[in-house]
Amino acid sequence: MRLIASQISHDYGNHCVLKGITVSVKQGEIVALLGVNGAGKTTLFNIIAGVTKVTQGEIWMGQQFLSHMHVDERAQLGLIYLPQQSSLFSSLTVAQNLSAHVLSLFDLQSLSQQVCSHLSGGERKRVELAKAVSQQAKFLLLDEPFAAVDPKSLKLLQNTIKRLKEWKIGVMITDHHAKETLQIVDRAYVLFEGHILAKGNSTQLWTNSLVKQTYLG
Repeated sequence: MRLIASQISHDYGNHCVLKGITVSVKQGEIVALLGVNGAGKTTLFNIIAGVTKVTQGEIWMGQQFLSHMHVDERAQLGLIYLPQQSSLFSSLTVAQNLSAHVLSLFDLQSLSQQVCSHLSGGERKRVELAKAVSQQAKFLLLDEPFAAVDPKSLKLLQNTIKRLKEWKIGVMITDHHAKETLQIVDRAYVLFEGHILAKGNSTQLWTNSLVKQTYLG
């Protein structure tokens, strides 16, 4: 199954922030949306999630038309959006948020009795990913997963995201940490001024002179 955002255009007043963009991710694949601030990646991501209503274009998950659906309706179909803000029940322990089986699968037993509000940024995000698996996610949208994460937790989080492929979960990431994101993705799209500047695997993007000039520096 494939999640597709097709020919997406979007305006804020008289300003066109997306110009006929098409992106996709299939189950068992990790794809990133990257770009400088103002490139349009956050707007595109929010449209795919259902947070922002699309001006023009279509969102499909397999044969299911999603464009008219709210973020909660999309979640019921298996498209789960994890924003920067915590989606856990903060007053509960990790064990109260997850089953014992999922705790074991994600090596989270050492955190099981921790109250979620006391978790570090990296720990919280690992628990959220495990919870998404328990909710039978087909696709995950990760908004800035590497923000406010220390180096040790970053590696654990990267490994957890890569493990989602074992469950055939398609992952789409948007993050300002280009290096860390490109280390784990199969493909990425680089947006610039509302259109796709380049797309490809990590090696192709790191060696793309236009991408280096406008984004990677």
